[in-house]
Amino acid sequence: MNHKMYDELLSNVGADVIESLALMFLIPPEDAEDIPTEPKTTVSVSFSGPVEGVLLLHITEQALQELASNMLGMDSQQPPTPEHELDAIKELGNVVCGNILPEIAGKKAICHVDAPVLLECQANEQTAQELKPKGSAKLFFDNGQLELELYISQQEQVCLVSES
Repeated sequence: MNHKMYDELLSNVGADVIESLALMFLIPPEDAEDIPTEPKTTVSVSFSGPVEGVLLLHITEQALQELASNMLGMDSQQPPTPEHELDAIKELGNVVCGNILPEIAGKKAICHVDAPVLLECQANEQTAQELKPKGSAKLFFDNGQLELELYISQQEQVCLVSES
């Protein structure tokens, strides 16, 4: 699979999962000029088996709030707590990773997906610049963006903050 195919896979799976799981609908990139793009939260989902690597999800603060509210069925009067937000992005990571792996490793392959972890990637900028993802996708919403990066290798070094 080449880089462009991984990009398309991430984009398609990411869009399908976030639209069905969180009822958040994408807008075209050309309509996203004024959308905040600074990721505030990053989660990592590591996997092993016939394919080994990590999926990173970077989400902006407002998009994360909407994600958590929608996934938990909260009304707009009650904002989600930071714990709700973290749980929501971790669950999104699990589901996206679980849907991508059969497309990469095959439908009969058995892959092991680790629990998602919150990352502190700002302190790891040099490492991030040295690594090149196999694929990446940016998904835009009315209030922010979600960026997906897929690394296939055991060499990735990530900076773990917590496993909760």
